[in-house]
Amino acid sequence: MAKRKTLLIIGATGDVGRGIVAAATSRGWRVAAAARSPAKLDELVVEFPDILPIAGDVGSPSAATALMQRGETQLGGLDGVVVSVNAPARMQPLFDNDEDSLVDLFRSNVVSHFHAAKAALDVMRPDGVLLGIGGGMADWVPKNGTHQSIVQAGLRNFYRGLAKEFPDRSIRQMQIVSMVNGKSKRAIAQDSWLTDLECGEHACAILDAPAAFEGPVVVLKNRENVGRTAV
Repeated sequence: MAKRKTLLIIGATGDVGRGIVAAATSRGWRVAAAARSPAKLDELVVEFPDILPIAGDVGSPSAATALMQRGETQLGGLDGVVVSVNAPARMQPLFDNDEDSLVDLFRSNVVSHFHAAKAALDVMRPDGVLLGIGGGMADWVPKNGTHQSIVQAGLRNFYRGLAKEFPDRSIRQMQIVSMVNGKSKRAIAQDSWLTDLECGEHACAILDAPAAFEGPVVVLKNRENVGRTAV
């Protein structure tokens, strides 16, 4: 019998994270789902009873390491780690932000991935895959979204730089350049939006065969590209 892939998904109760949980469990992978809210994890377990819930966060080096070690222990090793943590978009003119709000935004969108990636590369199997999710506005600056684009461009360059510093590790970032039809936006979603499950399917395709996806940044713009190695 083939060994079942093991996957830790950080940010599993968010729209994209939930889609990755769905796609991974449908493949028969063993999934540890991590999120800050125990109540939201309880809801996720009702929908996906085979997952292993872990309440925790990546807000500090010690918290990220503890979370990663719990995932490794529960799953008996980690073949992959997904980091799907990003602050909700807060749209407003750039100069309506102050220094503290910009620093908080950078901490939520970039430093969280920094802590998670460092812990993952220390704990994950050497041939495991690290997949970060985010950066969708890195090249697209919407009205009142300049501050969001700044930090998302920083996140993209974080993964680019990380892949250069660790050339022997499988490191990818999935950059979703689309609105996502997930649980939090079902009521307002448009047909053109990517669904959470489509995002999950593409993420799992990358996790399954990272070398097939030229990276480190893998862009997903529309559903015609889901699962395809070239866009």
